[in-house]
Amino acid sequence: MSPVINKTNTKDADEVDLGRLIGEFIDHRKLIVSITALFTLIALLYALFATPIYQADSLIQVEQKQGNAILSSLSQVLPNSQPSSAPEITLLQSRMILGKTVNDLNLQAKIVQNYFPIFGKGWARLMGEKTGTISISRLYIPNGIEDSVSELELKVVDKSHYIVDFEGKKIRGEVGKLLNEDGISLKIDNIDAQPNSEFTISYISRLKAISEILNTFTVTDEGKDTGMLSLSMTGEDSTQIVKIL
Repeated sequence: MSPVINKTNTKDADEVDLGRLIGEFIDHRKLIVSITALFTLIALLYALFATPIYQADSLIQVEQKQGNAILSSLSQVLPNSQPSSAPEITLLQSRMILGKTVNDLNLQAKIVQNYFPIFGKGWARLMGEKTGTISISRLYIPNGIEDSVSELELKVVDKSHYIVDFEGKKIRGEVGKLLNEDGISLKIDNIDAQPNSEFTISYISRLKAISEILNTFTVTDEGKDTGMLSLSMTGEDSTQIVKIL
């Protein structure tokens, strides 16, 4: 009889007291609602103010090479053999190709509009304010060391004039004319931004610019020996990633 009693007590101890559980929820309902509301608010603010990430995709076809029929058959049978488009994939991700892209699009010059910290950029996007753009055809900032960043501040006066702040010195410039003063060489071709808008213009090394492209640029084979390559790139600047692809 004793073993039966012990077994019954153990079973009762393992059962969940649903009434007590509901009571605990009722007693602490304010705390539970407060924590839930707080994390919901944080998630909502993040969704509203976080910088969106864009993705551009492209599909290209590589012309198939006419090779030895026996070798082609073997490459299809072997599971770990490289696809025929492997050289093209390597070439697209090489420094030679990406370096030319950096030179053609002047990607060593990075232009970032300044906003109020944390919430400024998201608030401007919610208010429908258009992000300002500056087109630079020439940029050189002194004291640049390999793999380091040299930068200056630029304030828009109007569509044709701007003020550069570099190492405490303010230099006035004009769109379309080369600014060559105090070691700075800067030529702005176009300004599409509201007056008093401020930008940080930095100059990075060519190697760093190539590395930044490699971090967001992928090339994949759509299928073995199909000759179809899928190119994909992600980033915050939708216009720039489209130009690169």
